[in-house]
Amino acid sequence: HLFKRFSGARWSWYDAQTGSAGACGTYIGNADFVSSCGGFAQFGSGYPGPHCFETITMSYGGRTAQAVILDMCPGCPYGGLDLTPSLFQFFADPGAGIIYGEWDF
Repeated sequence: HLFKRFSGARWSWYDAQTGSAGACGTYIGNADFVSSCGGFAQFGSGYPGPHCFETITMSYGGRTAQAVILDMCPGCPYGGLDLTPSLFQFFADPGAGIIYGEWDF
């Protein structure tokens, strides 16, 4: 697939440790560096989705991390990500709620 970069992308966080598998069929822990990406337009359709298990590189505030896409975020805008609490906290205080960063895969 083509290399894509998203700048000024909206990042939020969610409680990923629900006891149910994510959209990629994998159970996610809140301590995992995992992300879910925007709805069907970005995530794709089918099971598992075409972006499942892809590693992305994320940057915000001078910090960079890698995460794996294991879920879909139906409420996220195109290019937006929903992060596990530990991944969000790597970049910013969870109290911020929403931050805007760059990512690519």
